[in-house]
Amino acid sequence: MYAGFTRAALGAALCASAACGGEAANQGAPSGGALLIVTGGDADAVLPPLVKTSVGKQVVDAIFLPIARPGDVLVLVGDAGYTPALAERWEWAADSLTIAFHLDPRARWHDGIPVRAADVRYSLAAYRAPGVASSSAPSLASIDSISVRDSLTFVAWYGRRSPTQFYDLVYNLTPIPQHVYGAIPFDSLGTSVAVRSPVGSGKFRFARWTPGERVEVLADTAHWLGRPRLDRVAWIVVGDATAQVTKLVTGEADMIEALRGPALATAAADTSIRLVSAPSFAYAMAAFNLRHPADPRRPHPLFGDRGVRRALTMAIDRREVVSSILDTLGVTMTSPYVTELRIAGADLLPYDPAHATALLDSLGWRDSDDDGVRQKGGRDLAFSLTAPVSSTTRVRATEILQQSFKAVGARVTLDHVASPVQMTAADAGTFDVTVLGFSGDPSPSALRQYWKSERAGQGSNFGGYSSRAFDAVIDSAAANLNPGAAVAQFGRAGHVLAEDAPAIWIYELKTVSGIHKRFRPAAMPAWAWWAHLDEWSVDPAHMRDRDRLGAARP
Repeated sequence: MYAGFTRAALGAALCASAACGGEAANQGAPSGGALLIVTGGDADAVLPPLVKTSVGKQVVDAIFLPIARPGDVLVLVGDAGYTPALAERWEWAADSLTIAFHLDPRARWHDGIPVRAADVRYSLAAYRAPGVASSSAPSLASIDSISVRDSLTFVAWYGRRSPTQFYDLVYNLTPIPQHVYGAIPFDSLGTSVAVRSPVGSGKFRFARWTPGERVEVLADTAHWLGRPRLDRVAWIVVGDATAQVTKLVTGEADMIEALRGPALATAAADTSIRLVSAPSFAYAMAAFNLRHPADPRRPHPLFGDRGVRRALTMAIDRREVVSSILDTLGVTMTSPYVTELRIAGADLLPYDPAHATALLDSLGWRDSDDDGVRQKGGRDLAFSLTAPVSSTTRVRATEILQQSFKAVGARVTLDHVASPVQMTAADAGTFDVTVLGFSGDPSPSALRQYWKSERAGQGSNFGGYSSRAFDAVIDSAAANLNPGAAVAQFGRAGHVLAEDAPAIWIYELKTVSGIHKRFRPAAMPAWAWWAHLDEWSVDPAHMRDRDRLGAARP
């Protein structure tokens, strides 16, 4: 694995999240304390409809409350396990085509204005607006509309019943205040100054965001559901993995969400750090740009060809990538779905360099001048491969991919950039191949968010993939009321996607977090380790000066 750090040592150092604190350990814990989380990437946005990255999601989930809160074991069918949040109760119609939600009359936005049903209706419109391009919009497709019955009651209307219709709404639509954002045109919402200082409804209030450096939230000490135990939480952006773990072991930070490589060994050797193992939906893939970077109306000169994408996909040995970089902390992807979803029948293209070589030959890509690089029509089989410098795992993955592509006659230039630079290029479609990390939506329907034709070039469908065959089968699966049949259809949708190869799905991550032992973490569900951040606390006997600053704005 890593020098001086064996699997046995890792096993001895790890504890499962449920055994390392949890809610029981925090019962009666006093308020106070500051949690500083070191992260390699910045938040991309701090308003729910605009968020696409994991850090952004963590921040907005602290600032905004959902309509209803899922249980630690996420239920996709029905509403079992969901508890009140903005809504104190809900009622299903006899035909299941409407659900009436009754808002908690105590619910307030952080500016003191009551949360109203009209806010939820407005929020659905915001999520669906093309100018907003929310990555969650496809998951809200089953909702025809939201109507306002009275100021505290809204009704979600569905065109047809779906097994995941409750989850689709409450997991994917986080309400925002109409009185703050309603006057801003949807096309301008992403660039508005107002969205950089969000007014939320959650147990933490927004404090500040210095892009590329720090995002900070403060306890809402007068929250109607009770104040959080921590006074403040901050996400500190540090691009270098060595610098990240140095901050952790020297006490300048309190947590690293995902430890890898030598940083994991360093943290494990420090007796003040607890390693917490938690399940994860996180994964990485190399997305092809199917559109011309200079003119999205035209196909990419290389990757607009399905055969080229398939050949390059079959040139990659995912097992080698995982064993070389992640060892026991990673899982080789065998499907566009993460393992936790247990969807069969969506197998990815196999590692087969001989087939890849033969396919490129048949497509007319040949090494005519014997320089090791294939050509066709006077063009080299050459492209750039992008990854964020903040992710040592993805950077290392690009190095392995580069050599694998070289073996089948492709010349690849590595482009390691800051995370915001990568995301800007992904949004603009100005890339060839980019290695992206996702904290996946814990539902098979999430493939609609990323790959539906209507999402081509927006949301998370950065490469512009479009397939009527995929659209038809994924929509049918999402609407199928027979769970067994729905799973089979999701498998077929994944198969269509895998055969078209708009991306190379590489690995899933097992999350090992490093947390200072003075913290008492709450339960860390697979779908969001931060789900109970308001229940974390600091051992009062080990508070530091920064823990005593209180919840006042800096």
